[in-house]
Amino acid sequence: MVRQPNTIDKLISYNLKTVRLNSGLSLQKISERLGVSYQQIQKYENGKNRISAGRLWHLSQIYGVPIEIFFKR
Repeated sequence: MVRQPNTIDKLISYNLKTVRLNSGLSLQKISERLGVSYQQIQKYENGKNRISAGRLWHLSQIYGVPIEIFFKR
């Protein structure tokens, strides 16, 4: 059974991409810092894969933003 992203998953995905674009960092730079492929970052940003709490926290540290920003509407 394939699970579809819920409203929160979609919100986090949208905010991940928005924060990255506003930071001026490329998919490649973020993937290197996070230790995953740039394709994985794309999947997080497009809502194809859910992101763990630990990775979300690590991204907040990389971007220098509070983790709550990923949950803002």
